[in-house]
Amino acid sequence: YGISETSDGKMLFVANRHGDSADSGDNVFAYEIKEDGFEQKKTYFKKKATSAYLDEETGFLYVTGYGSGISVFDFNSNSKDPIATLNSTSTYSQVKKIDGVLYAVCWSSGTIFKLSRDKTDNSKIVGENMIHNRGVKDIYKLDYTLMFNDFEIEDSVTEVARYKFDEPVNSPVCEN
Repeated sequence: YGISETSDGKMLFVANRHGDSADSGDNVFAYEIKEDGFEQKKTYFKKKATSAYLDEETGFLYVTGYGSGISVFDFNSNSKDPIATLNSTSTYSQVKKIDGVLYAVCWSSGTIFKLSRDKTDNSKIVGENMIHNRGVKDIYKLDYTLMFNDFEIEDSVTEVARYKFDEPVNSPVCEN
């Protein structure tokens, strides 16, 4: 469902949202990319996993789920338990770090959230609502603007909006 890789191209993360348990799906698989193929290194259970993003700076793996929020794992640890969660029945399609800030795309509400750890409970993640636009699926950074596309058509971008990072994000700079 969701595939991402590390910036050096040595690790690949594949989310599989089909199944009912850690044995039958609902996992994120971490593969080491080798010259002659792949070697599975780790597996993380996340109910209805949709994507995974490794924050290479911190070593935290952010895993989103279809109707199951976000779980954070310590990729450098042998533990398979999440170290923090954003419990939600919403569907998140992506987490990405842009200019040192973590953003999450809430697919079901069409909202982009700025993520941080809860100051009173480090095992929880909180999201600050940044941008609301119907059907946000993916978020990209180009120069100093934030771009995203509409999820209703899987094979093309139906709407692109640009937001400047250094200005209020209430309305886009331009839309197509």
